[in-house]
Amino acid sequence: MQHVADLGRCIHIAATYDGGTARLYADGSEVCALPFTGEIGYSDEPLTIGAYLDHNGVVDDEISGRLDDVRIYNRVWTAADIKSYYDSTSTVVVGQ
Repeated sequence: MQHVADLGRCIHIAATYDGGTARLYADGSEVCALPFTGEIGYSDEPLTIGAYLDHNGVVDDEISGRLDDVRIYNRVWTAADIKSYYDSTSTVVVGQ
């Protein structure tokens, strides 16, 4: 599997969870779907994006690169929502 950092370009990543399936999208297209059930719990711990924390809360692995925009919604976006958003923003040029 190629790492995003190896691509040398920006990539749009989106993830959804509808109570039965967790889905991952890259550049507007679904790349993975896994059955998953249960509620997304509340935690007093900080939200970590772009890194994996081990069971002690220590950064074990992190993404090499920059995050431009992070959005969290209180509803599930459909595949059409994600594709439409990607198509409407994919022409934006990100400076170095």
